[in-house]
Amino acid sequence: MADKGEKKLSKDKEGKKIYRKLRNSIRKNGGLVIEGIDESKHILDNSSGGVGINTTTGEKVPVIMISGKSVGNAATLSHELGHNNYHLNPKSDKIGRYSHKLYNPKASSIGGIGVGFASGIRSAKKESEGEKEGVANRIAGGATAVGLDVPILIAEGKASRHGLKLLKNAGASDKYLKSSRKSLRNAWLTYGAKTVADVGLSELGRAAGRAYYNNILKEDKTYSEKETKLKLRDRMSVLSRKHFDILSSRDRARKYLKGEVSTPYSPENAMIYGAIAGGPVNLFVGGPPMIHVLDGKYKQAAIASGIGALTNPAINKLVGHLNKEKLKKNPHANDKDLDIIDVAEGKMSKADFAKKWYKS
Repeated sequence: MADKGEKKLSKDKEGKKIYRKLRNSIRKNGGLVIEGIDESKHILDNSSGGVGINTTTGEKVPVIMISGKSVGNAATLSHELGHNNYHLNPKSDKIGRYSHKLYNPKASSIGGIGVGFASGIRSAKKESEGEKEGVANRIAGGATAVGLDVPILIAEGKASRHGLKLLKNAGASDKYLKSSRKSLRNAWLTYGAKTVADVGLSELGRAAGRAYYNNILKEDKTYSEKETKLKLRDRMSVLSRKHFDILSSRDRARKYLKGEVSTPYSPENAMIYGAIAGGPVNLFVGGPPMIHVLDGKYKQAAIASGIGALTNPAINKLVGHLNKEKLKKNPHANDKDLDIIDVAEGKMSKADFAKKWYKS
């Protein structure tokens, strides 16, 4: 909950008063509220609600960590107390309790990628055998990711709903409740964004599965990367490999150069490139403060990989459109690259290529 509305709530006088009231109530009942810095002197970037054991009574009590930017924000504190209600109160509604028991942010990402990978292998295998892929297999990865994210979405919604009740009972004005409701809704939407990212990651897993089958498991392999590194000595330079490589095929590259397909890469390989570009760039440049449950730059990089995997095929299609426009103006614009492929396949000698494209 790192939006502007949350910052305003943290500075709101009424909110600070309610925040202190809720915090003191927690501490009075043996609970713990850690603000800004934890016991190990680590700065808290995100707020969270957990359960601890009171060493005196042996009872389970709330243990709530509030990030530095949320200290004084009664909406955040009440939301985390909402989580604790479902962890500690056996009389709370069953849907809320079970959704919290099944709450696992990592499961949806990992599960979606794994199922997506297996789905990709099955898809490529059926394609190679001339069979049509079923709908169930096509959506398996994304459905798994969404299914595992559902408990998170329910749990976060339930926690916010209970938190708003706590604010109302603590005497919050209608104005403060309205601002809190908006801030909590925006926070919930970040979990929706996580679900979208998880679907993207599942599609990346599917793309990787298809590429794994086509390049490794399939008997009729494409070609090795070494084969494409052609060096023409004497008057010839190192040939460009920009239109075909380990994740493409010469046949598809040739079709692309002739304007018959939109991209030299199949959709799954375009997604892999998008993921490779999205993740490391986000990791090293420093991505946006995305989802507060997914703290840490490596998890942000994973989300960026998912976004890259979803957007890169569209970018490739745009580039393909520009390539077709180029060919309309000059049908021979890609002839040199087509000859490069012929040299790679032994259909054209290096000497003939040199005579055609390089002056003596």
